[in-house]
Amino acid sequence: MTEGLPATAANRFHKELRFFFSLLKRKKKQKKKRVRVSLVR
Repeated sequence: MTEGLPATAANRFHKELRFFFSLLKRKKKQKKKRVRVSLVR
């Protein structure tokens, strides 16, 4: 069971990493539009 636990943890961590990078890519694409909004704030 010592080998199974880290495997599932690494798998979950990998999924979160992919989700995080997909969010980063979306933010980079929307940055041009949101720059003005952030400056207004």
